[in-house]
Amino acid sequence: MLLALAAVASCTDTRDAVAPPVAAGLDAEDRELAAFLADHVDRATADPGSAEARGRLAMAYDANGFVAAAIESYHQALWLDSTNFLWPYLRALLLADRGDYTDALGDLDHALASDDGYASTWLWQGMWLMDLGRVEEAAVAFRQAAQRASGESARAAAQAGLARVHLAQGNTAQARRLLTELAADTPHPFILRLLTRARRALGDDDAPPAAAPDEVPPLEWADPRRAQLQDYVRGFDGRLRQAEDLLNRGDAEAALAMLEPLRERRPTDRTLLNNLAIAYATTGRPATAMETLQAGLREHDGYYLLHFNAAAAYEERGDLRAALAHLERTLALQSGFAPAYARKVELLIATQRHDEALAAVDAAADQGAANPELLYRAGVIEGANGRWGKAIDRFRAAAGLAPSFARAHLALGRSLGEAGRLDEAREALAEAERLGVSAADLAGARRRIDALAGSSP
Repeated sequence: MLLALAAVASCTDTRDAVAPPVAAGLDAEDRELAAFLADHVDRATADPGSAEARGRLAMAYDANGFVAAAIESYHQALWLDSTNFLWPYLRALLLADRGDYTDALGDLDHALASDDGYASTWLWQGMWLMDLGRVEEAAVAFRQAAQRASGESARAAAQAGLARVHLAQGNTAQARRLLTELAADTPHPFILRLLTRARRALGDDDAPPAAAPDEVPPLEWADPRRAQLQDYVRGFDGRLRQAEDLLNRGDAEAALAMLEPLRERRPTDRTLLNNLAIAYATTGRPATAMETLQAGLREHDGYYLLHFNAAAAYEERGDLRAALAHLERTLALQSGFAPAYARKVELLIATQRHDEALAAVDAAADQGAANPELLYRAGVIEGANGRWGKAIDRFRAAAGLAPSFARAHLALGRSLGEAGRLDEAREALAEAERLGVSAADLAGARRRIDALAGSSP
């Protein structure tokens, strides 16, 4: 628990003016972690004027999830030594994670004043400025990052950032040229999605459908200075978080190397077993993954993620009945878990159980877990059965949740046409065209509208 901070003393000496070290996590159940944090608090207390000791304490908090304590401790370290790059840089990342981009950008400015040669600083600045709609400033940051990037991943991130700037400024052809070259060397889903956007905006009918934003992993790059935090991770939970991060980044082998020793310490921990199963499945060991999931379910039948991943394992085996049963159990335990609804709907459609799929979409909507793609799939089912009024409602709902979802506007236009609402249909198709839907699909839809208009009394 975070202890109250003493007030900053009024003193002309900066070292005397800083508050005492923050004490947090000293009562943690994990004795290894508690001892580690206590040691860093003791070192900072013994040398209250040491910015290095205060900064290392901040890194210990940061690495182990004590965010408030880390933010305050980085601030204290910076108060003691305003020339150190690392303290404001790492503090900025924590602030941005909380959505405080304004203060995070202020910390980045402080870091850049100490060292403007680190590409990652400029990359984060560009990303956060884009999020704030400050496109011209973001362009400057991404260009600085491109000039300073020393690794392939950072260079790719800088070029992708510049492509986002071009798209935001309407320089679509320039964005496409840049992204085409970039995708040849770095075919990351994020880059491919940007390229699809650019191609479709320019009327390229051969461009594949753009993936939904929530289906695309973020673009990452090597950040050696931030990676220093990994040396400060302690305790079972901290190492488990490290392994989860590795899994999320696609390095299942490295995650597995961390997870298997942790099982010796807590053989029945549900989160550990769930992540182990994912790691085994990802590294091509489906039988071991299934055994791990079954072991987890024997101990934790009430843990929804184990059921969700068991459903995936059974689906992989082709046992859709068992997969659906585990998805039902998942939703019984966690009624608002959107990924389970998405998989359930897909499996029901695959087995031609369309009415049940529609009922699952409605259940997801009742729980606030219906995403645009799910509503779109429901609209397709309604339209396939000639229920155009219901299809219109589904497609309108999908477009309402994601106004830039071009396929939803196209399908809405088709459905409105079939329902005889031709003027509304043309408006929906115009919106689909503005959003970059395939020219061939658009032409087909308009031909159908014209045919319907010609046959109407």
